[in-house]
Order: sequence, then structure tokens, then C-alpha cells
Amino acid sequence: MVADRQLTAAITKIHNTLKRKSQDAIIWQDASEGALLYDRDAVKTASNSSAVIQFGEGSILQMQERTLVIIRRLEMDPFINDKRSFMVLIEGELRCKLPA
Repeated sequence: MVADRQLTAAITKIHNTLKRKSQDAIIWQDASEGALLYDRDAVKTASNSSAVIQFGEGSILQMQERTLVIIRRLEMDPFINDKRSFMVLIEGELRCKLPA
């Protein structure tokens, strides 16, 4: 259930086709601009498609065509005593902008 999961990011721009799937879903659905993404949601672009994902800490992820990413929430890293966000890139090309 979405209510039990942590809000992690939002889709801010879509060019052509972006699909999304929550961690407990079986079927991919069309994504829309402004849609919220939660921990362990997956998003994927099709051919000739791209998307921009905005994270709460000011990071921006630009997904190029044929890219599949699993979104992960911020987690405390005990070794550096700071929060870290993780993404799992399955396939494709990414560009990121991280806060200074």
C-alpha cells in the first residue's frame, strides 16, 4: 500500500512514453507528469522517450530512452552519518544533477 511507503520523488517531465510500476504491482501503467514515486517504484522509458525525476533533496535524474530504474528512498548511512539515496539502474542511460 502506498500509505505505508515513503514518498521519494516526483515525475516532472515526460517526452513520449514513460511507464511506472509500484513494487507490489504486476502490470506497468502509463505515468504522467506530476505523479509521485514511492520507495521501490520502478520507471522505464520507451524508444525515443525521456523523463525527468525530481528527488526531495534537490537531485534531478534525467532518464534517456530505453532506461529502467528502481527508485529507492533516502536511508541513513551509519558509516558517514548522513542520508543517502540509492537508485538501481537496470539498463539504459542516466544523467544526474546533485545538490552542492
